[in-house]
Amino acid sequence: MRATINTIRTLGLLLILMTPAQAIAATGLHPEDLESHARLLETERASWAEAAELYRQAAGLRSIGDPTVADNLQRAGFLSYYLQDWESALADFSEAAEAAHGMSDVLVAARAYLHAAWSASRLGDVDQMESLQEQATALGYDSLPCDTIALTVLP
Repeated sequence: MRATINTIRTLGLLLILMTPAQAIAATGLHPEDLESHARLLETERASWAEAAELYRQAAGLRSIGDPTVADNLQRAGFLSYYLQDWESALADFSEAAEAAHGMSDVLVAARAYLHAAWSASRLGDVDQMESLQEQATALGYDSLPCDTIALTVLP
């Protein structure tokens, strides 16, 4: 367990200092490897924090424009949310929303903004919660057919 934590910390530092391609070349790790390990860790609640961190790192190893970035960050967000780590959940969902929005995936972005809003509400940050809700709603009304909004985005 300690070796895994040290590997995660080392990889985190590499991700800060290198591009995704450089980090993959330097470590030999691929995002898919991290995802596979994270999925195994998801089966035990005691390992959810580590799984969330692996999903964040997998997202960091991916290229800009890779749709899996948003998925990795949402998975990290859900794990953090269920662990009641509202700050991490808020950051993960917000980053997932931005990644999806940047790729014009408005449905994924709107959902991620709503999840971020729930996280902000758990932190008691009403202003941020309302801002995130407005972003989700604006995406929905500007980009989606009315029946899609009613069924998937709005409560």
